[in-house]
Amino acid sequence: MKPTRTFDLLDRCISLFPERSVFAEKREGKWIEYSPLQYNEFSHLFSYGLLEMGFSKGDKIITISNNRPEWNFVDMGMALIGVVHVPIYTSMCYEEYDYILKHSDAGMVIVSDHKLYNAVKPVCDRTDNVKLLLTFDKNVGIDHWSDIIAKGKDCSVDTKLLVDKIRNEISPDDLASIIYTSGTTGIPKGVMLSH
Repeated sequence: MKPTRTFDLLDRCISLFPERSVFAEKREGKWIEYSPLQYNEFSHLFSYGLLEMGFSKGDKIITISNNRPEWNFVDMGMALIGVVHVPIYTSMCYEEYDYILKHSDAGMVIVSDHKLYNAVKPVCDRTDNVKLLLTFDKNVGIDHWSDIIAKGKDCSVDTKLLVDKIRNEISPDDLASIIYTSGTTGIPKGVMLSH
């Protein structure tokens, strides 16, 4: 199978490297590794959870995060159902976050940690389109990305079938991501990337 959409890499990874680790992260001094099957599972659970929450093809979700396995899980989960991923830098100023959150029309923002949550929350609170702000790191009293995974685990068979249907209808030319430029020559520009 030749990958033509980003999420096709999940099946390719499982078929070529079933026993290898595809991601690893150090948590509390211990390395945690993720297999291709776990990558696939987390990605699908995230897509199921998004559908259960009412997200659909063409909706946008922002991530503001360092490099970590969870970023990859949500990226593929979005792609599976045609939700557009808008990853943005962790080092932007208030005005840049404000512009991108409004311009992108994203309905959700996921940040890596409590520090970024504190930096972005005031912007989200002033942006009508952002309905939910979550973190990858666990923080007391803050919504966590695993809440979406939990919704995916509890989803109906109909939701799983709908993900398969949407996935099969996505073409290589469909919008997968919007990457915003640094804005060094003016306001950031949204670069639309297909699969």
